[in-house]
Amino acid sequence: MPSRHPARHVLSAEGLQIFGSDRYFNRVLYGGHSRDHLKQRFFTFAGDSPLFMGASTDYGKNTWCHQAKNGLLMSGLGLTPGVCLPGAGDSYSAWFHHSSDILSTWRHGYMQYRLSRVSPYFPSVQVNIQAFPIIESDGFLIQYDIFSEQRIYFCAGFGGITDFFGRFEYQKAPRREFSLQDCEGNQVELSQNMASIIGPNQTRMLIGCSFEADFKADNAKAMLEKYPSLFLNSHEGEAQIVKISRVIEAGEQFSGRIAVLQNSEAQELQRWLQADAAKNIKSQIRRKYANISFVTPDEELDQLPPDLAIALDAAWHGNTFYHGAQGYHAPFLGWRGWYGPSLLGWKKRVATAIRSHFATIHRNPGPEKVYWDGSQRPDLDHEGTQYHRLQNSSGYLSALLHCDDIYNMQEVAVDMCLHYLNMSGDWNLAEEVFGHLKEILAWEERILDPDEEGLYQNFLNTWISDGHSYNGAGCAQASAYNYAANRYAAAIAKKLGKDAAPFEQRCARILKALNQRLWQEEEGLLAESVDRIGKRLLHKSPELSTIYLAIDCECLDPFQSYRLLKFSERQIKNIVTPLRQGRLAYSSNWLPKKYSTCGLFSAENACLALAYFQVGQKQKGWEIVQG
Repeated sequence: MPSRHPARHVLSAEGLQIFGSDRYFNRVLYGGHSRDHLKQRFFTFAGDSPLFMGASTDYGKNTWCHQAKNGLLMSGLGLTPGVCLPGAGDSYSAWFHHSSDILSTWRHGYMQYRLSRVSPYFPSVQVNIQAFPIIESDGFLIQYDIFSEQRIYFCAGFGGITDFFGRFEYQKAPRREFSLQDCEGNQVELSQNMASIIGPNQTRMLIGCSFEADFKADNAKAMLEKYPSLFLNSHEGEAQIVKISRVIEAGEQFSGRIAVLQNSEAQELQRWLQADAAKNIKSQIRRKYANISFVTPDEELDQLPPDLAIALDAAWHGNTFYHGAQGYHAPFLGWRGWYGPSLLGWKKRVATAIRSHFATIHRNPGPEKVYWDGSQRPDLDHEGTQYHRLQNSSGYLSALLHCDDIYNMQEVAVDMCLHYLNMSGDWNLAEEVFGHLKEILAWEERILDPDEEGLYQNFLNTWISDGHSYNGAGCAQASAYNYAANRYAAAIAKKLGKDAAPFEQRCARILKALNQRLWQEEEGLLAESVDRIGKRLLHKSPELSTIYLAIDCECLDPFQSYRLLKFSERQIKNIVTPLRQGRLAYSSNWLPKKYSTCGLFSAENACLALAYFQVGQKQKGWEIVQG
């Protein structure tokens, strides 16, 4: 049974809980889609402690998807406003996120906090806080319920509107914490029970509360005060942040809400300060996953689909699924983003994404040329990209919805498209995109298998492919993807009355090459690749991506699959996880490690588990799931 006050994250009847953690910004609250016509996406950082920050990302500003701070909200209690007694340190006020007895609960889309410990000298208090994303607008709502036996001061500070410059989901990101620099150029305007701060890019953040409170503007130095008592003092300098304070009388059961909105109006702010706002938001969050039924013998596993659905919904933006819900929130092609929505039955969204990306297909007249322009890329995470430049090439999709990039994720995109068609039986869409599939598969062969021997080059085409270089080699992964794609394309062609022969011929070439050139019968192993230049060395040791893709794409017979999976158990480093005693495999045995070439990656292990289930080794697959 989980303890009443868990020191690590555990699942309870209320949600995912942890007690006493001081981590912040390790949870993200996702809103809705009212501004999907913009490239910018707003979200809210929350975490194990009740410290909140609005943020936004815009890949149009930077494809690294840097984020902008849209205001940090901190709140707490004080007994002696403006006074810090000598040596008290200050035992008479504290910020809520500094409390040592915070019980935080993730409630599938929103956060809940309970705390009571300010100091031995502070009056007995009970504090309950809930943090919600506002679904129909860009912003967040904080609900406070506080009881005190004595008269105390409630206070909150809000400020820090910046340009796009960092990635704040990382614990050690520079300037992740509030700083004076965050408020440079910010302008504050006060009005009745609300205020606004205007910062870079004309970002305007509105803040208001549902209770009568004292609103003041102050210098950013106030937000750096260690204690609320000193925060309530006035600070020299220009007004950059908003201070909110209110007396809670002895014996009062205080209940109130603070709402924050980005680029909105006072009338909309008032809407989210009404008594039924939290109830409405809970209902809106639940609708994101209410249609999912997922029941297994493992209660903890059953809790995953709601959160996955919330994250996938956040990844949807306009007319496609972006690479990440908030990190790398950009419309990159591929990256496995359509499999989950297909399983969830989000047919309209997946079909829209397919149409959107397939419409980017390049069709350029003139002689096609693949060449190296002589330049070197300093970015070693993508070493080898200097060997591919295309001129007058036709039949490939843009790496991003609106522009090109270095990745060749169209193999993943085609696989996801075919997965959706197989799940949905959408023959209208199949007929609509068949011509595109034909062009794409012809491009894959011309560019990545120019001698038509049946082995295709891997080129930044998998989730883990950063840091990989193949230098034109014939590889298992790209070949497996193209085998599956041509096999499904042949089936679609026959159904539509089209010529299936070109696809069937490619399948035969690929399968023959995989078995004759990469399969090592004595070792029971599928090689990673074989060089096309130099001494044409065979790179015998596959990574996990090669193992599970060969199985998923059905390039191997059942016994070959069994033997290949044994390699992941015997020749690749594995660990046993301490709590559930599950198994996790490293992504390869390639040393020395270079970026993503060797490591423990949850995504790779999830696919490895699926491969075990696909070949009927359920217990082995379950061991990975437990890891």
